[in-house]
Amino acid sequence: MKYATLDTSRDPVMILHFTGEEPTEESFDDYLNLYLSAVQQKKGRGVVMEAKKVGFVPAKYRIKQGKFLKKHETLLKKNIAGIAFVFKSMITRFMITAVFVIKKPPFPYYLTGDLDDAVQWVQQKVKEQQNQEETL
Repeated sequence: MKYATLDTSRDPVMILHFTGEEPTEESFDDYLNLYLSAVQQKKGRGVVMEAKKVGFVPAKYRIKQGKFLKKHETLLKKNIAGIAFVFKSMITRFMITAVFVIKKPPFPYYLTGDLDDAVQWVQQKVKEQQNQEETL
């Protein structure tokens, strides 16, 4: 079973939907590769991480994701206009905010509990980036 799926129907906004399935080595690697390939395709992408179904992620996968983010930080900073995280739990959003105080992502981010709100925020960030590039 897949850990995450990618919806590119609202390009340049891509939505990573987490399925709620427990990650396996293979499914977690597939998710990271899916994310990387989508971000590599072009600059000016917006990302929505729709994680309402995500449960506890084992430490080995959190570490793997941390290494992935560090390894690809320059690419992510260059190609992502903004990223919105959608979590159903306010407690989870608070915990993520606390983590971001310590290690802020290299791109604008937003935390919410509503998918439509996240998509609108990301679309705005994409437009802002496009406008900045047009004025350069």
